[in-house]
Amino acid sequence: MVTGEANSRSDSSSVERTELSTHPSVSPDTSAETERKLWLDYLAKLNDRELQKERASGATNWVLLAITIATLYKLFQALPRLVEANTSWLNIGALFALELDFLILLGIVLGFLFAYCKGSQERRIFPELKVRAHQILAVLIHTSQVGLIVLHLVTLRLGIQPTFVRWTLGLFALFWLANLVSSLRKYLKRLRITREHKISIPITTVDFPATGAFAVIGVLLITPIAILGAVGLFLCIRSLMILSPNTWLLSFNAASQMVGVYLLLFFLFARGLYSQSRTIYLELERDIVMEKLPIEIIRRRFILEVIGPEIADWLTSATDDLERNQKEFQGLLELTETACGEIENIDAGYPLEREGRANEVSAKLAGGLKTFRAKHLAVATQLQESVKIHKLVEFEHKAIRDQLEQLSKSKQLLAKHGELAQRLSILKERGKNRERSG
Repeated sequence: MVTGEANSRSDSSSVERTELSTHPSVSPDTSAETERKLWLDYLAKLNDRELQKERASGATNWVLLAITIATLYKLFQALPRLVEANTSWLNIGALFALELDFLILLGIVLGFLFAYCKGSQERRIFPELKVRAHQILAVLIHTSQVGLIVLHLVTLRLGIQPTFVRWTLGLFALFWLANLVSSLRKYLKRLRITREHKISIPITTVDFPATGAFAVIGVLLITPIAILGAVGLFLCIRSLMILSPNTWLLSFNAASQMVGVYLLLFFLFARGLYSQSRTIYLELERDIVMEKLPIEIIRRRFILEVIGPEIADWLTSATDDLERNQKEFQGLLELTETACGEIENIDAGYPLEREGRANEVSAKLAGGLKTFRAKHLAVATQLQESVKIHKLVEFEHKAIRDQLEQLSKSKQLLAKHGELAQRLSILKERGKNRERSG
């Protein structure tokens, strides 16, 4: 039949569509299965890529752990000689603190430079698993800052160091204290806002926009402080060479080994925290095979659990939440306006019924207003606090403009609410007056 109608030009397109719709290669089930296989291959490649990256660098967890154990073994081997030489542990503490100061600041400067050379960053929200790892790592960093501050102050107060070294120790103690206080203030402010408005402020990959002018300013600010640490370390070693010519090398080796162990353990811990992405790959692969997940769910889970949504998409989602809240409130206003008309149509001889209906509608309107304001304030606060922590690009500016349009619509709804509330108040007052006159 199809071949007989193929000569007709008017029916050829319909025949082609019929053949395409019934062809096995483009059927919905086959197409979905093909896309599932693509997702499985992609997840497997991501997992293999992570493993190959570690193997290619030679810095697997076991290798780093072996280096850490070997360094600790050398440090313990040196303990009897340190005790025999009557080495001052305060000097070792000062060397440890100054070495760690310099290396951390050097790492920050290099991070700024690498980010500047990279040019652009992924503008995404951290997925939930990475948020937890980020929070645990932040606690570890803040704890380390407290330890560094105490170590600087102890060696400053009790150690015998040149004046410049003592000033350097004091300035670095203030530097780490200022960083710690600033971080805690931001955390407490975010915690207060999240509890007060029952919202979550997302952590983004661009909390610190280390590109362009920001990276240059960061390098210019941090480099002098790093140089100060290097000069302080050099003068500390020089003073030890003069005061303890036979034991200064033991002290320096012990401090360097302690710094190495600390940095290796920190790196291993951080890598362990952020290596959970491979677990997510395996879980997603298993669910795709065992539960035959639809393509949309696979894509959504990959975005939410592995890479995180883009900031522009999140801002658009916040705008959608606000628009949905406005539609609900607008529906309530329309119902209230209809109810007001019905109350006005009630016979004037029934003032109690009019007053009762007016009170009931007024209570619903007040509850709707409270809910609307709470949701509105939550979304607006979430957006306001989130955009403070990163620079916006054009797509995100568009989402902000959409948000501002929704805010202007909210003002119109609130004005309409005021009119209806006044109308209900008049109706209630009329009911009371008629009841008194009756």
